Amino acid sequence: MKLDDKILLFVFLPAFFIAFPLLSAYAATPTYAPGVITLNVINSSEIDLSWPGVIADPAVTGYKIERESPVGGGFTTIVADTGSVVSYQDTNLAPGTTYSYRISAINSDGTGPVSANQAYAATYPAPAIAYLPNIPQNLSAIPISISKIELSWSAALSTDSVTGYRVERNGGTIVSNTNSADTAYTDTNLIPGVTYDYRVYAINSAGTGNPSQHVFTIIPPLPSAPQSVKAIAGDGQVTVSWSPAYVNIGSLTGYIVTSSASSSLTVGSSTLSAIIDGLTNGVSYLFSVSAINVSGNGPAAFTNSVVPMSGATSSAQTSATDLSTTTSISTTSSSSSSPQADSASLQEQIQSLTALLQQLMAQVQEKQLSSAAATSVNATSSTDSGSAVVQPSPSVSGFSRNLTLGSSGADVAELQKFLVGQDIGSAARNLGVAGNTGYFGLLTQKALSEYQGSVGIDPPAGYFGPKTRSYINIIKTQ
Repeated sequence: MKLDDKILLFVFLPAFFIAFPLLSAYAATPTYAPGVITLNVINSSEIDLSWPGVIADPAVTGYKIERESPVGGGFTTIVADTGSVVSYQDTNLAPGTTYSYRISAINSDGTGPVSANQAYAATYPAPAIAYLPNIPQNLSAIPISISKIELSWSAALSTDSVTGYRVERNGGTIVSNTNSADTAYTDTNLIPGVTYDYRVYAINSAGTGNPSQHVFTIIPPLPSAPQSVKAIAGDGQVTVSWSPAYVNIGSLTGYIVTSSASSSLTVGSSTLSAIIDGLTNGVSYLFSVSAINVSGNGPAAFTNSVVPMSGATSSAQTSATDLSTTTSISTTSSSSSSPQADSASLQEQIQSLTALLQQLMAQVQEKQLSSAAATSVNATSSTDSGSAVVQPSPSVSGFSRNLTLGSSGADVAELQKFLVGQDIGSAARNLGVAGNTGYFGLLTQKALSEYQGSVGIDPPAGYFGPKTRSYINIIKTQ
């Protein structure tokens, strides 16, 4: 070996041994593995991974993620390089399947050792398939007032929870979703006498199911006033009796009897009389009777004024023989049957009797006028069906009494003539075909109800009471 070669070897060989460790520190693959892997199962198709980064090797540039399924079947790389990110969302996995993961740090020279733990996790099972809910059963629609109908039904069967119901009335949706599993709904602001058609649909996460069966219902109009209302005085009591009121839809639920002393009594629909006792002898009383149905109280009919007298014979038993039931009530007057009332001064009794006599004379005069008006009605013509047709007398200047189903007379014929002349709708035209019979029947009631509804008289029940009578009297004078 030449001297020059020896000199070069002596100079560079120590430098090589000094530089080699330094070069290897920057050129080797990562020395350390990532820490413990954390797995979080999200649902049936996703598992999220996270791990602590390797900070002991500054040369680490990213991480490689490998996955194994089934366990023991061998790992495959799902992410070659995550970069500096130390988390990953593994999606599109199979439901109910176990997966194993391992992670390695990487740099430009290669891949380091795998993570300290081999993590396992299984996705959730596949969710049950949600189907549309079944049809709600046993739908009912019950009127509960003159403007409300209460709906109820049986809960719909469903593979998924029912979250609400859709309610439909007369083909249109009134509630798109009740957002409740409750099986009842109250429909409001309705009109009596109108037919309502309801259907209900159940709703769940899959959507809206098929509708229930149709259910039809009608809110009945208020009943008519009771007929033939009268009061008979006894000793400290009064017997009030009446004939049944009329209701063209549904049925009556009872009657309410009210006295001028502000006491009242509600009786059943089959009860047609009531004995009101505990009254003060020598005092005049007036009573009213109204029929009740689900829509409320109908118009009141008033009795004659009566004055209980000491020693008077009560006709409660005899007057009730033709009635279904007789009910007794007592007033709360503190002077009822008291010795002070029985020993009232003769002057007070004379004054009461005088007032009663004046009332009776007025009633007799009214009946005489009614009889005179009735005799002026020509009832000689008849319809093709054989029923008598009453020809109205010349127009009266105004109406002076309440009219309802069963009323008859010249004023009824005058009312029929007025309704036909207004020609509001089909009911008035049907009445015109029947003619002015002078009898207040169903055709007259429907035509009157039609007219009341057209001019805003509420309720349009087809009863010719003070409100309607006053309105038409004003119209006739214009």
